[in-house]
Amino acid sequence: MMRHEVIFLINNEPINFTGKSGIHALDYELNDVNTTNDDIEMFGMDGVSPRSKNFGPFDFKLKFYFDGRYDKHLALREIRSLVHRREYYYVTHSFMPGMKFAVNRAAIELEELSGTDFLFYITFTCFKGCAESLLSTLSDFTVTEKSWQFGQNLVSNNYQYKHTRNKFPIYNAGDLTVNPRQHYLSVTVKCESEGNLQIANLTTGDTFIYNQPITLADTLTIENAIPKMNGIPCGRDTNHRLLSLKSGENLISIEGASSLNTEWDFYYLYK
Repeated sequence: MMRHEVIFLINNEPINFTGKSGIHALDYELNDVNTTNDDIEMFGMDGVSPRSKNFGPFDFKLKFYFDGRYDKHLALREIRSLVHRREYYYVTHSFMPGMKFAVNRAAIELEELSGTDFLFYITFTCFKGCAESLLSTLSDFTVTEKSWQFGQNLVSNNYQYKHTRNKFPIYNAGDLTVNPRQHYLSVTVKCESEGNLQIANLTTGDTFIYNQPITLADTLTIENAIPKMNGIPCGRDTNHRLLSLKSGENLISIEGASSLNTEWDFYYLYK
């Protein structure tokens, strides 16, 4: 029988919750997608005027068994100290090994058994409204790697996230658009340019322009909503636009650059 793991990622440091003595993960239950309802009702008219939906926070529940190998009260104290924290953290588990969930609330329910052993349930709230791939796109891409799983929309095409050509596809395997105003997206560009460097997502219509010259000693980064040249914010030298990545294939075109090296790093997002 497979022994399931539940791991907390706290400040990027993994804590194996099921590695604690006597704790065994038994089951996983995911609540339905939680959408906001912004439809507008018109007085005197049938139906509603539909609006684009946002995905709100959702809950998921993990079931555990404590085998009673030491005092129940000490075990519960350790469980509470691990689960309840001031800052949010990520939960990942082997029921869905390729995904992680950002949680900011948790509730523990206890079901006592005959002796010192007991069942307990932890309901976590994923406040971001979506799960994220455990690894980013610059990580190793093999489904045999236990950090990826079937059902993550991974395809057989050998998509790359490091490029030296001026036109290339960037594949977003997630269900949702990666919006740098909300989600992690890091684009790194090293090249030579006389100015007016243009990075366009031809699929979404987004275009980012950097106006100043660039040498091979320079590094332009666009991380989330902040462009930087050699680590220094440079928004005033741009057109103040950002790049998003829709679900599926995005065709990227970079103009005004030679000797190009570019890397695209982000997490896939899942409903």
